[in-house]
Amino acid sequence: MGGKERQLIELLKGLIDKKQIKVKLVIMNKDVHYPEVYDLDIDINYLIRSSKRDIRIFFELYYLCKTFKPDIIHTWDSMTSFYALPIAKCFKIKVINGSIRNATPIKTFSFDWFSKLTFPYYDKIISNSLAGLKQYNISRKNGHCIHNGFDFNRITKLKPINEIKENLGINQKKVIGMVASFTKKKDWSSFFEIARIILSKRDDIAFIAVGSGKVNKKIISSINLELKEKIHFFFDYHPVEEIINVFDIGVLTTDTNYHQEGISNSIIEYMALSKSVIATNCGGNNELIIDGKTGFLVDNNNHEQICNLILDIVNDYASSVALGLAGKKRIAQSFSLDNMLNKYYYLYNNILS
Repeated sequence: MGGKERQLIELLKGLIDKKQIKVKLVIMNKDVHYPEVYDLDIDINYLIRSSKRDIRIFFELYYLCKTFKPDIIHTWDSMTSFYALPIAKCFKIKVINGSIRNATPIKTFSFDWFSKLTFPYYDKIISNSLAGLKQYNISRKNGHCIHNGFDFNRITKLKPINEIKENLGINQKKVIGMVASFTKKKDWSSFFEIARIILSKRDDIAFIAVGSGKVNKKIISSINLELKEKIHFFFDYHPVEEIINVFDIGVLTTDTNYHQEGISNSIIEYMALSKSVIATNCGGNNELIIDGKTGFLVDNNNHEQICNLILDIVNDYASSVALGLAGKKRIAQSFSLDNMLNKYYYLYNNILS
């Protein structure tokens, strides 16, 4: 469950509507958190590793390509790129590397290092942000930026906000929320410290933490008991847009020591649902948010700045509404699903011609 998986689903939904395109999805993990993929009219193949360096996958992918005979292999992360590149070269198949989903400097040897070393051998390298292309030093010849797109059909049949709040046990007038993985990449410590400061001053504001991740117990255990009782935690909440609709302000604090955002799905979802947005100024966040007009960009770990912004927003309803509507308009104009699909479709045609 994550942003890149959500974007893959959205791309697949668009591609199957193109009659001249036939799609086969190859998955290397059976933990599928978006069940709607099974509703799509596509073939799904599972290539599951028995170990981290399972060379058997090369042979399975070889025979799959020999049978299916694709014109293009489009990889979605570093590991699948590792397996796909030699097979694509063997069959002279065009190969697109779509693994750049952040703008984080590579500090240790990993599949990201492998990707960087092999970038010159791909026909095209896709990043979901301009910041990602810059960070990985991708040339204009090989690199291409296609921003994430949002499908507004996802928010057409949401339950009323009051009904959702009642179901979640939220009684406060205002809600501040953050949707992110419970990993060290996201600055949950700052979010919880901001909650502590705000809740010491106001009792009409609720804080919601929504996410998933292997280290969530460690993060939660670091919060004092009194504060923990005042914060609502929801793990693997689905559909996520339903709970975001309860927010008055969507926050995304990022620990820039470990991570630089690409184009954040959480921020897109906040803005599409007309929520005021506060996010760490890092990576591609400034490609999404026009500071002061469609949201606010803040310095890393600046609790005072974020607290002041939250209080200003909750105290000024008119400005909050205007900010949310401007954010929604920006998503509709520049980050729509149609925009994303058209750019991918153009790329596929262009690479084959």
